[in-house]
Amino acid sequence: MQEHSTLLHGVGSMGLELQDVTRFATRVDETTGQKYTVKVKDNPYVRLNSGNGPPVFVQGGIAYAEGGMQYEFDNLPGWFRDLANLVGEVVSKQCGLDRLLQEIDEASGDEVADPSPEPKPERVKAPRDEPVPKNAKGQFARRKKAKKKRIKNEAEKIVETALKAKKKKARAEAKAKAKAEKE
Repeated sequence: MQEHSTLLHGVGSMGLELQDVTRFATRVDETTGQKYTVKVKDNPYVRLNSGNGPPVFVQGGIAYAEGGMQYEFDNLPGWFRDLANLVGEVVSKQCGLDRLLQEIDEASGDEVADPSPEPKPERVKAPRDEPVPKNAKGQFARRKKAKKKRIKNEAEKIVETALKAKKKKARAEAKAKAKAEKE
């Protein structure tokens, strides 16, 4: 019964969705009629547990108990903040843990750290011994040049094959014409 005393009463249960964390849907391509699967919704969560007491789930920036009831900010377990700070930045953003911690800080009146990142120092390029040619653009230019060369070679082969076929056809027609004149 103590677990229920730390929960936010009056809020409907089952706001926590652990079954359909990622939802997929099947679509049909109108032109080809082929079926394909697309990701419709991502609803990630993180489960925090210190080993003593029930775990706390965070999904969509809301803290839930194991039964799906929401926690009040001031009734979260004492270990919650310590474990929440160990969660990586990407996961924290995806499940809304970062927003939840910020809301807790604002509700308690603590100083909220400025979320703006520190400016990055300017990058200084090392001087080169040789001057860089004007048209040098690195590996992408080399790849583009190699691709153009391949395309040109393929086009030349196609033209060459077409010319050979045309000459062969002309010889066959001349041979047929000469045969027809003999008869």
